[in-house]
Amino acid sequence: MNIGVIGVGAFMARQHLPNMLANPHIRIRALCDTNADLLRQRVDEFNPDIATTDAADIFSDAQIDAVMVGTRSEMHAPLLLQAAASEKAIFVEKPLTRTFAETSAVLEAVRRSGITVGVGFNRRFAPAMLAAKNLYGQHCRAPANVVYRIVDDHRIRPSYIFDMADGGGHLLQEACHIFDLLAWFLGEEPVEIYATGPLETDNIVTVKYEGGSLATILCGGKGGFFYPKELMEVFASHTTLAIDQFYELRVDGPAGARRTVFPLDPKSEATVAEPSMSGFYDAMAKLRPTHDVTDIVEGNRLHTIKVDKGHAASIAEFAACLTEKRPYPADAYAGARATLCALYAYESIKANRPIRFSMT
Repeated sequence: MNIGVIGVGAFMARQHLPNMLANPHIRIRALCDTNADLLRQRVDEFNPDIATTDAADIFSDAQIDAVMVGTRSEMHAPLLLQAAASEKAIFVEKPLTRTFAETSAVLEAVRRSGITVGVGFNRRFAPAMLAAKNLYGQHCRAPANVVYRIVDDHRIRPSYIFDMADGGGHLLQEACHIFDLLAWFLGEEPVEIYATGPLETDNIVTVKYEGGSLATILCGGKGGFFYPKELMEVFASHTTLAIDQFYELRVDGPAGARRTVFPLDPKSEATVAEPSMSGFYDAMAKLRPTHDVTDIVEGNRLHTIKVDKGHAASIAEFAACLTEKRPYPADAYAGARATLCALYAYESIKANRPIRFSMT
């Protein structure tokens, strides 16, 4: 399958482009970016057939089977509409869209064109999360209670994320991952959202689901960078599931107690001292710098332990879905639902009350 890539910034170079290059079923035919200097650098790294600064060249190339979009989110909706008009499959990084109007326009264009859309919700493809969902299906019945923490150090993030007129805020840019993940994991649609905190970041969001499940999400950046960022705890049917940093899965309930550790990314620069979160913390401590974290970021010397959050699997599944002509699981509907969860959360913060969720 030939892919044309629009937007070749740091995240694409770190994740998606290497994963595509390593996938025997994907060929990087074209790279596109408006930054000509960056584009030349990526051409040297990934050796495409074509390099261009004009996205129209990607959509007009008959040899390109699918388009991957890694631009800033302000370009997602226009490029999705262009893909629909060109009848090309498209994989777009999250968030799918930024506004109610964009969401409506994209869903309608996708419905009319019938194109395959994939959204970069990699967490639902992570081995630890797939194993946890399997256990949930075996041992738990709705309703469930879920607590999800996604907290790190905001000093490593670009400032535009927290500009409501640009990046759209932390809930749209980051918590959209969790809005998607929870609906997929629970197999339930959201019906009500209540959120508190500043619009830009550091929020607590409660989501009520159609089956009676309740989830609380803490999304912020007041934490330490060298402390594991994510923890999901699920409580249902007298059973507890904990997915700790996509590395360790713990379960306790009537079926017994167990702990499973998932391999680190083979590209990781460190290995865990022992198969437990204690070993994970020890390895993180060894990476801790003696100087401020902002110096590491500015000097492009950021090193952390890399766990498998499903990036490679999400791209492989997208290629397989196109080859086998079946829908991609994290599709335009999933992308729209996650965006709308964030937008309704912002409405809730402004109104200081719960907001009913609706896809329309």
